[in-house]
Amino acid sequence: MKKIISLVMVIAMIAALAFTVSADDTATAPTDGLLAHFTFDDAESGLTGNGAKATTATVTRGDTVSIEDASGVPYDAAALVLAEGGDPTITDDAVVGAGAYQFDGTQCLKVTKEDGSGLLDGVNSLTISYWAKHDNTTQWPFFATPNASDGGPKSQTYPKETYIGLLENSKLSAELYNSPVNNNARTYSVGATLFTFFPDDWHHVTVVIDTDNADTTKRVITLYIDGEEDGISSPIEIEQHTVSEILGTDYSVFLGYAPWGYNDNPAHEGEWATCTLDDMYIYGRALSADEVAALEAASAREDKTPETDAPADDNTEKAPDDNTEKAPSDDKTTDKAPAGTTAGTETAAPADEGGCGSTLGAAAAVVALTAVFGCAIVKKH
Repeated sequence: MKKIISLVMVIAMIAALAFTVSADDTATAPTDGLLAHFTFDDAESGLTGNGAKATTATVTRGDTVSIEDASGVPYDAAALVLAEGGDPTITDDAVVGAGAYQFDGTQCLKVTKEDGSGLLDGVNSLTISYWAKHDNTTQWPFFATPNASDGGPKSQTYPKETYIGLLENSKLSAELYNSPVNNNARTYSVGATLFTFFPDDWHHVTVVIDTDNADTTKRVITLYIDGEEDGISSPIEIEQHTVSEILGTDYSVFLGYAPWGYNDNPAHEGEWATCTLDDMYIYGRALSADEVAALEAASAREDKTPETDAPADDNTEKAPDDNTEKAPSDDKTTDKAPAGTTAGTETAAPADEGGCGSTLGAAAAVVALTAVFGCAIVKKH
């Protein structure tokens, strides 16, 4: 009989342990080197985070000006005029949290530190992570460019580009160009050519740009799409250029806009995004594969399924109010109504809400029943 009692107690301990480990700890994103975290949950707190801010802005095209590249060769480019201001466009169509940012094709977000200084000052490597959804047309979730002499963003002209950008359409490309320094040769770039985005479907992107190393054979850009490593740049045979070397000390960082000049179209002021972004992280260093995995877990898709009332509640509300009055006075069921209920009425059992509370309650019930059963066996024998 002692063996039976021991077996019962072991079963109770295993059941309680099983319920306990079902509760997952909240995943946290890496904090070392975190420059910005935008939740986009609302127009105030959602556009600030970790010492950075995102300000709505519009850009218009000014006069065409002649500038020189690093070799002293002049070329024409458009002067772009940046104007901050405008109403943020927050949508509740979010994958994480309460809101996401919907770019409408007419304005963008300019990102700086909270004091207005450059977000990427002194930065050599980058990690950018976000959720995105669009119709597979050209989108620029992230674009950093040196400013022109007039203070506006430098108008990019092929093949003299100088910028760091993330381009999305039916695929993802991470681009780093420092062309004037390399005799107009387009510097290194990488694209995830094997992955096709589904139109209007959320996907998660993490881009690691590792240029802070002396080994030119080390891979420079790594792309992660929905948690899977999807594209790796080839080893760089030319001199590498860090983020700071490409941008300099006077630059602009945009979300949802790329300042392409297109000299053959004087009315063109750049390319605007119409995508939706959510839960964006920007780091001033290259995250490791393990850190990327932790970041992916912290920014995991949330269950947005609307909660519905349990059917039991609807049945209780529809019960006629006069049933109690019509019950016979000598009905023995009335005298035997359970404690805590009104005679002649039924109380619906509360619906199980799930989560840790129901799990711990179930565990407690198993332990209690097992203990009672065990005591009963002891008393009988």
